[in-house]
Amino acid sequence: MSATLLLKHIDRPKSAIYSAKRDFLNWYNLKNLRSKRQLTLLLLPVAMCVYLITINLGGIINLWWQVFEVTDEPSIALSDYQLVGQPVALDSISYNASGLTFNRDTKSLFAITNNPTKIIEMTTTGDLLRVIPLWGFDDTEGLTYLGDNRFALVEEEHRGVVILEIHQNTDYLLRSSGEGMAFSVTSAKNKGFEGIAFDSVEQSLFVVNEKKPRAIYRLDGVVSDNINGVSIASPWSMEDNSLSNSDLSGLHFLSDLGTLLVLSDESKSLTETSPEGERISTLSLRQGSAGLTATIPQPEGVTVDDKGHLYVLSEPNLFYRFAPKTAPDLASH
Repeated sequence: MSATLLLKHIDRPKSAIYSAKRDFLNWYNLKNLRSKRQLTLLLLPVAMCVYLITINLGGIINLWWQVFEVTDEPSIALSDYQLVGQPVALDSISYNASGLTFNRDTKSLFAITNNPTKIIEMTTTGDLLRVIPLWGFDDTEGLTYLGDNRFALVEEEHRGVVILEIHQNTDYLLRSSGEGMAFSVTSAKNKGFEGIAFDSVEQSLFVVNEKKPRAIYRLDGVVSDNINGVSIASPWSMEDNSLSNSDLSGLHFLSDLGTLLVLSDESKSLTETSPEGERISTLSLRQGSAGLTATIPQPEGVTVDDKGHLYVLSEPNLFYRFAPKTAPDLASH
């Protein structure tokens, strides 16, 4: 081929070159658009899954912990627990059910409400034994049995702890008859002390602060005399290690194991933890877990009896009983 012919072959008109560029760009953009549409269709289900996981993250994490509980710590093994019977609507409480504790001397349960303020004694199956009005108390949220007819209860708004006695013939209680003490650890309105628990070995109290901040406090020198006086300290930061709980609503201490049961209303979970904040076992309180046919609406109180049976109290007035799957049926107990 001659040089002249070769130059003519290469030297195509500019219009042809521009046309080729347009054709290529149109093809590329169309292909790119199709790829984007395909990618969007592929990612849409993934995005929906991520969203669902995010809004239920606390429950999913707690469920994961239930499946993969592995620990050398002494434990009540919450994942072994199953609902016994059906939830009981307590006729003696219309709304605002809150704290719950087991009296090992009378073998009965004591529940507390905050509006109106009163204490209800009942059997472990939820049958009413008596109602004890509380006069002069404010926003009572939790209570725990100390032994020898003594109880400790918390008032949320005042961040207060009151120690009082309930005897077999007690039919009402005056706040002035108890020993009260307030702790100025937080100030957020209606986000104060929610639950209280007693360590009978160390003679210490534990209280939970609902929110702002989420916190667990250990109180020494309140139940019995202490040479160092009364002290309050936080064993660990719940804001840094919340155990996947967005709030704290109740508390129980297992003195024989040295572990805490931490209840969360918003996260619908019960978590067993060491006093240093190490998660040991977890029980989800959502539908489909532990034999629950519906999620516990607002769990506020938790306690364990001397046989290891677990009880949860929920607003407005629902009472739940749980037992290890291998335990005898509690329906008639």
